[in-house]
Amino acid sequence: MRFIILFLTFFQSIIFSQSSSNSLSLTIYPEFSYQGISIEYKFFSNGELIKFNVPSNIDSVLYTISDTNLQKEEILPIVEKTIFSQQDEGLHTIYAFLEQFEKIPSERKFSYSFLTNKSFDNIILSLQIPFGSEDLSFQVNNNEVEERVRDQNGLTFLQTEISDFDQNESVEIGLRYYNPHGQTSIEYASNIAFKSQETDNLITPKVDNIKRYPFLTWQPMLIVLIMGLLIIFNYETIKKKN
Repeated sequence: MRFIILFLTFFQSIIFSQSSSNSLSLTIYPEFSYQGISIEYKFFSNGELIKFNVPSNIDSVLYTISDTNLQKEEILPIVEKTIFSQQDEGLHTIYAFLEQFEKIPSERKFSYSFLTNKSFDNIILSLQIPFGSEDLSFQVNNNEVEERVRDQNGLTFLQTEISDFDQNESVEIGLRYYNPHGQTSIEYASNIAFKSQETDNLITPKVDNIKRYPFLTWQPMLIVLIMGLLIIFNYETIKKKN
């Protein structure tokens, strides 16, 4: 289920390709299709070596590179809580999957101190809002993020931007929310759709049970025509007598 994110971010890659070549998109997906936190790093590279620190509770990393003459995808090893970029030109996308949450209703918390050895013109930080979540708080450098945007797939994100990011800086990210159903967003949406279909089946009568009566329009029209002729005949008769 975690690789559903790959399909959704294909469309985001088209938009990101139109932005600055020295930009980084960092998107957090809390319990979207994976029962945990997923982090997506997206950036252009001309082959330079870039490293990103990752949270200690990381589960696995998927690395993809997309270019005119190159399509690459592989699972990366983690070296001392660090991801190293591959030295290929093109659009690089890294998916880091962290340890899972328990599948029960509870409060979820996540914090991450982002570090890298590269300066960026701007960093776009986004959080996909989990379906059905409550009391959501998303902070970047201790500032609450409130701006909402919606992508082509209908997903809603909280988003902010950091300009002129220096490699010696860090970005402090904090996330807290309550998951009242204990499911991923995909499971929650699927259950809602299934229950809605069940309700429709209960209140929608079957076509076979409906007794239909023919509606013959020519009969009332014929009666109206006959009555009209009788009225005209009586009128002419009375007129002649006078």
